Amino acid sequence: MRSWQPTAALGLIAGVTALLAPQWSAFANGGPPVQEPVELPTPEPLEVAPLTAQVNSGVLHLEAGLDHAALIEGSTQERLLVVTVRADEVEGGERAPINVAVVVDRSGSMRQQDRMGFAHQAAEDLVGALQDDDRFALVSFASSAQVVVPSTPVHNPAALYSAIRSIQPAGSTNLHEGLSMGQLQVRANATPESVDRVILLSDGYANVGVQLPSELSNAAGRYAQEGVAVSTIGLGLDYNEDLLAQMADSGGGSYRFVNDAESLQAAFDDELHRLNSVAARGVGLDIALDDAELIDVIGYEATQTDTGLRIWLGDVYGGETRRVVMRVRMKAGSEGQTLDAATVRLSEGATQVGVVAVQATVTDSPTIVERSANRELAVVGNEAAAADLAQKAAYAFEDGDIEGSNQLINSSALVAGEAASRYGSTRLEEQSGALMRQQDLYENNDPSSEQGRYAIKSNKEDNRVWTR
Repeated sequence: MRSWQPTAALGLIAGVTALLAPQWSAFANGGPPVQEPVELPTPEPLEVAPLTAQVNSGVLHLEAGLDHAALIEGSTQERLLVVTVRADEVEGGERAPINVAVVVDRSGSMRQQDRMGFAHQAAEDLVGALQDDDRFALVSFASSAQVVVPSTPVHNPAALYSAIRSIQPAGSTNLHEGLSMGQLQVRANATPESVDRVILLSDGYANVGVQLPSELSNAAGRYAQEGVAVSTIGLGLDYNEDLLAQMADSGGGSYRFVNDAESLQAAFDDELHRLNSVAARGVGLDIALDDAELIDVIGYEATQTDTGLRIWLGDVYGGETRRVVMRVRMKAGSEGQTLDAATVRLSEGATQVGVVAVQATVTDSPTIVERSANRELAVVGNEAAAADLAQKAAYAFEDGDIEGSNQLINSSALVAGEAASRYGSTRLEEQSGALMRQQDLYENNDPSSEQGRYAIKSNKEDNRVWTR
């Protein structure tokens, strides 16, 4: 019997007892003899589907569930389906060799605010943190790309520092050619044991060669499928953050927005930490919706397949937790029915490593629906739903729709605030406060101003983090 069932039964008995209490009191004060209370039958409890389904496979752990595992009979209701992938911490000891190419934008705009100097220092610090058996390549691009340092073991850091300092800004932005040269350097020296990565740094828009965002993100996706992940870093306020984020998603790496030397160094340090702690490579989710209809996937690109949806996660790091939130619509039949919401399969590379099934129960009791809530999944789901609205607000602000952005960000903060109250979540309270601060930025700045452009990029990144 589940924890809510005895409580419900006691509540029913307490209600009947309260109803009969005045009669029992009258009997005790000289009325008819007091009779033993009638023993009422306990209603048959309704078994509710498990709140989550879980499976452990090596270092990866897969869990999936709905924010509420019960639905009211005869209704059509929306639910938040949350899939969680967690990796164990990578144990200490000998780490995998790193095989990395740093691809640096050297277009003319990198002269501004000494951005090229920042890039030099960050790349040098990365080299200094690599080990002798690691490999490092350096590619620069402007109107065309060139290999500054072919992939080489890090035996002579001083020579690499000198090569890094030789890169000087001039020309346009042929991002695709730079990316392509970088991945070729990595792929040519990849081994089954190595962690293979391209780190792309740019401060501008692709304006030479391949420029379509879809083609650039597809290229990053192809490289990832071949084993070379792509991480992107946007520097300053003039690059296309949507493109770089999409490339990182397709490339199975990470995306960051930085606006100063300190932040750029922190981004490179974090990337090195990730390279040192890869727990699983080429991780993906295949999700088949059965008695559920997809409304949308929040924060991730989903590819339609013959059996459902494919969501690419890329590399997963030790101790990392990744969450995918989907809004689904479910139609409930009669009381006692069990609905098969989804089947979720987890794969690493071409190997399936885990599968779970998510179910829901149909009931005629609103109380049971409320008590079927999974608080943690509800918090995660509402956090993502609020962030999704906030992301739409950032795009509206960017387009100059101030009124629309304010309405969206206000709705976003309201979703987070109401969910924080309902589920007692300090995390959602903090998100609601952060969203109100985003609204202040939109109300008090022009989208084309420096502060406005900073708000757009930083808020998009914050909202992106909340959806994952």
